[in-house]
Amino acid sequence: MYAFYAGKIHVGHSFHESAEYNAHGLTEAQKEKRCGKSELIFTNLLINSDHQGIANEMQAAASLSKCKKPALKVSFNTPQSRPMSKQQIEQAARILFKELGSNLDDHQAAIWLHTDTGRTHGHLLANRVPLSGRPALNTYKLGIKMKLYINQIIENELNLDEYYPVEREDAKLAVKETILGYKNKSSASVALEDWAEALAREFKINVSFRFSTSNELIGSYFKQNTFGFKGSELGISPALIHNLLEGQLVEIKNSTSSRDNSEIEPEVEINVSTHDNQIVPPATASPHENLKPKEQVQEQQPKRRLKRKNGIN
Repeated sequence: MYAFYAGKIHVGHSFHESAEYNAHGLTEAQKEKRCGKSELIFTNLLINSDHQGIANEMQAAASLSKCKKPALKVSFNTPQSRPMSKQQIEQAARILFKELGSNLDDHQAAIWLHTDTGRTHGHLLANRVPLSGRPALNTYKLGIKMKLYINQIIENELNLDEYYPVEREDAKLAVKETILGYKNKSSASVALEDWAEALAREFKINVSFRFSTSNELIGSYFKQNTFGFKGSELGISPALIHNLLEGQLVEIKNSTSSRDNSEIEPEVEINVSTHDNQIVPPATASPHENLKPKEQVQEQQPKRRLKRKNGIN
């Protein structure tokens, strides 16, 4: 979704396997393919520069704490046509630690740069246990929404949004026109699954859906090539999808509309959004968000119940 993203983020017990993979590869095929295409570009609080020495140092420091999974493993992926610089990958790692409430300078860390897959990408191996004596890096809040939030910050602070915003906007418009234009060709109704299969078969647009507990459609996601879009981002709401399936014609506009909440059952969802170029961190929806002012006052000031006293009519 973003020009640069902290992709896979894992924690584990041991540092050795990840260090071996980052430096050379685990299988003979990986080692042969990666020969000369793996470079150690950054280390912090480490004496050794070989992968075995790095892993030993991290394991020894982590053994002094009670942290059960001290190894933090992160892959930093960059656009294939526009590889990131070594300095930008290091800075992205620093932003990641900052947003998780720590400082990379307090942790043993190493970053390897890989070019063996045809696209430049980085692998970070770090010790969650800081040498400063502070608590281990908290990774429990690293859900998908928090990852997207961190990616936005990385993108903004490193000015990465200029990498392919034009290509993404063009792709968004093309996907929307394809979806609406395809169904507009016919007036016959079609099943949801058949519609999704047809988009995948004819246009390579993979579709996934989200349903409520009562099995009603409440969201959609469309992906073509490297670009993916929520239905709400395309202006394709569950209500609009229903109309398309029934064969109703829909006017194609160049600008996307907001999500139609009238068809969605109430649910708490964490959103990543921006306002006036300021990043809004993930937060749960307010229970008073959709209430009218009068209803808010009533909700905040519940009515007092009158009780009848004994012996009084």
